[in-house]
Amino acid sequence: MLLGSEGARIRRIHDITQPLDERTAVWPGDREVSMEWTMRRERGDSVNVAALCMSAHAGTHMDGPLHFEDGGATAADVPLEKLIGRARVIDARGRDALDVDLLEGIDAGAEERLLFRCFERVVPGRFPDPFPAVTPALARACADAGVKLVATESPSVDTFDSKTLESHRLLQAG
Repeated sequence: MLLGSEGARIRRIHDITQPLDERTAVWPGDREVSMEWTMRRERGDSVNVAALCMSAHAGTHMDGPLHFEDGGATAADVPLEKLIGRARVIDARGRDALDVDLLEGIDAGAEERLLFRCFERVVPGRFPDPFPAVTPALARACADAGVKLVATESPSVDTFDSKTLESHRLLQAG
């Protein structure tokens, strides 16, 4: 916690977004990020405007329930209050999986949002394979504790080869 000159708490903002450009690594087989200038001042247009084409699953993103459940809500339908607010950052660098032991010594019920830092840095253009996924045990513990948001810079909360997306489902239920 930081204190200002008056002794008041100063809040820190943790920006967990990844750069989004044509070097952004995407899920293997998914659409690459591309950008095309549609208007350019250097060509005589009054403004610079670009068209961006990408998968909704590229870069920093949130999966709405529609991602894994027919008829589920879209990411745009998720209330913004769920995404913005107090969060605890948990260092999970070097882990093969994000498991429930990461909550040892933490009152998960008192936490609104948990951000798991998995990498020293995200390397543009390189899909992290393997990557640490959220285990169903951790997802269940977070959901049972009422955590509003679980985030990681891994490309998925489930393992690369998951067909059931159990951690997605457990976290959505929370």
